[in-house]
Amino acid sequence: MGKFKAYTILVLMVAAGFAAAFLVSQGYYPIVFVGDDFISAKRFAQSYSAASLYYENLVKTYGPVVPGDRIKPLDLELAVMNQLIDESLIREGAQREVGSDLAYLVENKLSRLKDDAELSRAAAILYGLNQDDFVSEVLTPQATRDVLVGRLFLRGEKVDSRLIAARKSARVTIFSTKFRWDGERAVTN
Repeated sequence: MGKFKAYTILVLMVAAGFAAAFLVSQGYYPIVFVGDDFISAKRFAQSYSAASLYYENLVKTYGPVVPGDRIKPLDLELAVMNQLIDESLIREGAQREVGSDLAYLVENKLSRLKDDAELSRAAAILYGLNQDDFVSEVLTPQATRDVLVGRLFLRGEKVDSRLIAARKSARVTIFSTKFRWDGERAVTN
């Protein structure tokens, strides 16, 4: 009976190790904690890839703002990091404002867009995202922001001032050697 128990524990530990290795290899580990919410390495990489492709398409279409001037990859990564942190803070603020109605309100804003074939094609060309990823990475955060903006507008508040206050009071932990939280934003090390 003792050998069986030892083998069972060993098999469970090996299985847990393989599961952890698989999750890490797929990017399912946090690179940022924003309060109780986390941003995974996979989400960051996907957002960076979409932003990078969008920027390249923008430069191909309109050219750089200053001839020969291009955004450095690290600056784009920093912008994506701050955008994802802001999205998390906005989602938290919207959740406080509307409670359990947030999912319904966001879904209501997105319902007419989900089956738009033209939108799906544009998302693939501009961002390199399939329609589901485009909805979750671009449209859902924007719809959440719109819900919060609407609620704050009714009270005469602005989302930008609310976001500045949220950044100052946020508990943000960044697990990256490239970036750190300065109390208000992610900055490069």
